[in-house]
Amino acid sequence: MLKQLEQMVIREPGVEDAERVALAHSIAAAEAYAHYFPPEWMAARNTVEERVRQWSEQLSVYARGDSGWQIRIAEHGEQVLGFGIFGRPRDEDAPVPAELHRLYVLSEAYGTGLATRLLAELNPEQAASYLWVMENNPRAIAFYRKHGYAPDGTVKILENIGGHPILRMLRKGSPR
Repeated sequence: MLKQLEQMVIREPGVEDAERVALAHSIAAAEAYAHYFPPEWMAARNTVEERVRQWSEQLSVYARGDSGWQIRIAEHGEQVLGFGIFGRPRDEDAPVPAELHRLYVLSEAYGTGLATRLLAELNPEQAASYLWVMENNPRAIAFYRKHGYAPDGTVKILENIGGHPILRMLRKGSPR
C-alpha cells in the first residue's frame, strides 16, 4: 500500500530506533542494489544483524551531539520508510564542507515525494554539498540532478562494493 506523504513523520532518531532503521536499510539496499550484485554477495554484506550493529554505533555517536551530522528517519506508524545522513564529509579532500552520506527510501514510498522531503529536512539551507552514487544507478542520478547535483568528473572504484565505480556529484549552495 502506497503511503501518503502527509501521513509520514520525519524526525531525528534515537539509539532506540537502531533496529527499525537497520531493517529499513537492509530492505532499501536490497531493493536498490540487488541487480548490481550477485545474491550471495548481497546476503553476506547486507544482513539485518550487521545493519543493527552499524546503526547502533552510528546513533550512539549521533546522540553525543558532536558528530557533525544531521540524521533523519521517515516513518509511517512504526515502519521506517526512509532515512538520510548529512553533514561533515568523510573525505579529506572534500570539495565542499558538507556531504550527503546516505539517502534511502523503501520502494513502496517511491513517487510520494518522501526522498525530496528528507533531503530538505537534512539540508534546509540548501548548503553546498556533495555525494557519491553508483555510476550505473540512473534512478538515483536523475533524482540528484533534479535537486541541483551534477557529476564533477571524480570517479572512484571501491573494492568493498565489488569494484563498481562510484561518481561524485556536487551541488553548489543557494545564495544567501
